[in-house]
Amino acid sequence: MRNCREKIAHGNNRFPIAAYRSTPSHIRYQMAFHWHPEQEILYVLRGALRLTLGQRSFVARAGDVFFIQGGSFHAGVASEACEYHCFAFNLGGLIPEGNINGDIEHSLSNNAALVEPSIGNFPDFYYGQCTTLSELLLAGQADKRPEDAMLATACIFGIVGRLFREKRYRPLSQPSAGGGFS
Repeated sequence: MRNCREKIAHGNNRFPIAAYRSTPSHIRYQMAFHWHPEQEILYVLRGALRLTLGQRSFVARAGDVFFIQGGSFHAGVASEACEYHCFAFNLGGLIPEGNINGDIEHSLSNNAALVEPSIGNFPDFYYGQCTTLSELLLAGQADKRPEDAMLATACIFGIVGRLFREKRYRPLSQPSAGGGFS
């Protein structure tokens, strides 16, 4: 797995979020197995994507949102007409040290909690947040306009905060009943 670490830097110190639009013409449309330390949110706009996370496999369809924990080995095979967006971010780089949100960041960065990757199709909140991220980040302005960077960061916080509020995770010290999530 060490040899499959992605060599691309996702974001930078000034703005630690990177956005990618994957369409059939994109060089990384078919996502080879890899891992990176950043967390990632993936959402499908059109078509279908067979997403493999570790030993688990999912078919992501239009409207589905997935959370990929940093350090997770993952790959994707897209259908012919698929379009999906990925947002890779360093949650620790978005949270000032000593902030109460650091507890959630610490749980994710140190793999003390495992988030259920398949958020599912939730157009009311998650899909809306992902649409806003796409509008802000894929227009190429977020690293140039502070207000867009702030809005993108708020979307990331909203998604991660809601995942924890809805208990779509489990501490790794607690085994799941039947392999599921709490």
